[in-house]
Amino acid sequence: MKKILCFGEVLWDVYPDKIEIGGAPFNVYHRLHSFGLDVNFISSVGKDKLGNNVINYFQKNNLSTNFLNVDKNYQTGQVLINPKSGEPDYDILENVAWDYIPFKKKFFQSSSKIYVNNFINLEKKRKSDIIEIHNR
Repeated sequence: MKKILCFGEVLWDVYPDKIEIGGAPFNVYHRLHSFGLDVNFISSVGKDKLGNNVINYFQKNNLSTNFLNVDKNYQTGQVLINPKSGEPDYDILENVAWDYIPFKKKFFQSSSKIYVNNFINLEKKRKSDIIEIHNR
């Protein structure tokens, strides 16, 4: 079986009346994990309360934190969601931990072929790429 490695943001969707864990790459990772697939997740959270909440969520749901970086310089990502004329208005906080995910060689040492599911936030628009990486 091929290993799957998801890369990108895990963050908190902050509504006026609730807060939920989210981020498109995290959602893909969580769903693939629920299917019992061999999947891991590369991301970064801040060394703050919201970052601790992400780690607690991972542990509670038996999700691997092996490649989850804790960044002491940047806060955990958030999307502030407020209704505006009946439609949600999104304020994606910038310069947060997932904007600075470290890319480490150890991510690729466990398999000769890894598929990476990569979602990147560019100017508040989502771009999605699937790339194949071969170790040499």
